[in-house]
Amino acid sequence: RKIEISFEMNPEDVNSNYLTELYEIGINRISLGGQSFQSKTLKILGRSHSNKKLRDSIKIIKNSPIKNWNLDLIFGVPEQSVISFEKDVEEAVLYEPSHISLYGLEINEKTPFGKNLKFKEWYLRHHNRYCEMYYWGIKYLEKSGIFQYEVSNFSKKGKEGRNNLLVWSGSEYLGFGVGAHSFFGGIRWSNKRSIKTYVNDLYQKKWPVDFEEKLSNRMIATEILYLNLRNSKGLNIEHWQNCFGFELQKTQIDFICRLCELGYAFWQKQNLCLSSKGFLIVDSITVELMP
Repeated sequence: RKIEISFEMNPEDVNSNYLTELYEIGINRISLGGQSFQSKTLKILGRSHSNKKLRDSIKIIKNSPIKNWNLDLIFGVPEQSVISFEKDVEEAVLYEPSHISLYGLEINEKTPFGKNLKFKEWYLRHHNRYCEMYYWGIKYLEKSGIFQYEVSNFSKKGKEGRNNLLVWSGSEYLGFGVGAHSFFGGIRWSNKRSIKTYVNDLYQKKWPVDFEEKLSNRMIATEILYLNLRNSKGLNIEHWQNCFGFELQKTQIDFICRLCELGYAFWQKQNLCLSSKGFLIVDSITVELMP
């Protein structure tokens, strides 16, 4: 089976010669950080590319030898309307990407958005709009033949990102390069983000690790729980319990029953799967079911 090598790019970095060179060294999948086709949304996000540059970069990709490509779109941006997001998704589908990622904006305290009181207030007051965008996007993409396989990821049949499938299944993986993350043998680590220090460490025959932690059995169990619930195939509860030696408490079983009754989850054979409503609160569901 041919190996999939995915390469992330921003629109301002896309040109035909560069894509040809990437293809020649083995890159066979592109992930483009477009975010939006609306000038206003791009400006609010502080993106350096214009909507024209995004459209031009997509045309270059479509004419390149790399035929498997993803487009990132973002929703829930302050002052973003439902209609403008719908236009983003509709235009994205017209370009026929093999994969689309829909990322809901998260505002963290230490980010510029988190420090902007106006944006924080807007974000908190418009949660219903955030949900409306997400639900609409799921339905529209499915009608267009692009199916959800994870909370934020959608693809044509057989074009799921293999790196995504690997990570969301809780499998081991190795990351090479500046800032790359790895998980192997129960240990998670990340590489240094500075190119200079990264290269210096290699010259000194040192592993350029910035952060490392040994995961306990409980931590791994919690991660598998969270990752599997993010996946459209869901979590095999019985297998998960047997694998890690935990047993759900009665209050947790009752909680699962309530989730199903309220439409946040459903059973698919032995797997507990989350609905689109459930995907939006997967973090809080994970907390309730943690061992």
